[in-house]
Amino acid sequence: MLLILLLGAVVGLFAGAGWSLWAPSVPTLVTEQGQATMPGDSTLYFDSVAYFFVVSVIAGVVLGIAVWRMSAQRGPRAVVMLTASAGLGAWIAAQFGTFLVGFRAENAIVDDDIAIISLAPEMSLWNVLIVLPMVAVFVYFVAAGVSADPDLGVRRNAGASDERGSSDAAPNPLADEVPRIRL
Repeated sequence: MLLILLLGAVVGLFAGAGWSLWAPSVPTLVTEQGQATMPGDSTLYFDSVAYFFVVSVIAGVVLGIAVWRMSAQRGPRAVVMLTASAGLGAWIAAQFGTFLVGFRAENAIVDDDIAIISLAPEMSLWNVLIVLPMVAVFVYFVAAGVSADPDLGVRRNAGASDERGSSDAAPNPLADEVPRIRL
């Protein structure tokens, strides 16, 4: 289960690095009276949040598929850990991306009393952090829904199969009484 948490943190680091490279900086005019966003560029604040949303969707799909591929971990505990690790990953992506974006400063244009600088994008809407956990759990549930195995592949992959006579699997007293139908 800790592997799922670690996987969420790693996905969050990559998502934050991707967002920091992709999010646009905001050109800002600075004078003695104060600072103002350049005309027409005020939407770049929204764009940085929208880019984080897209990166979160991609990271949620990757995390949901990765956790589903861990067949021995499948079940309710895996869903709870997936939700927690995706939330942690989203928080790490926001913090790490905001940290990295500070290194991407562009040169300022200075003329007498006026300067044009590029402000780093920021995560101004923290509600978008819920996107990564929602997408990750949705992908996990879709994978569980389309699974052909009634046990979601846990029994077959966790211990050796009973049908081959392996002693690794726990004995099942109902195995002889309940026939399994395989299509």
